[in-house]
Amino acid sequence: MALATLSYVSGSLCSGKGGVGKTTISAATGYRLAELGKKVIVVSLDPAHSLADSFDIPEEARRKARGLPIKVMDNLEIQEIDIQEEIDRYWGEVYRFIELPFSTTGLHEILSEE
Repeated sequence: MALATLSYVSGSLCSGKGGVGKTTISAATGYRLAELGKKVIVVSLDPAHSLADSFDIPEEARRKARGLPIKVMDNLEIQEIDIQEEIDRYWGEVYRFIELPFSTTGLHEILSEE
């Protein structure tokens, strides 16, 4: 395989105390990288959902997206994820995944007796 055909993915994580500019820095960085031709998705887990505000995304478009990516411009999408909603939606699958090793080793019966 030629080296030129390989694609690279990189990520960046902004964290810190509230009100220090994490969303602003993330939005600006994503915007600039998209301007430079990089394909970018900026994902926010902040319950305030202020990432869309940074790009003047109308409330109706946010509701319609229902947590899925929203295209802002060529090469740039944003996504605001509601963590509690996702936990509620996928907890059953996660629980079954965690439970599987116990049920296949016979520990399930032992655990259920306690």
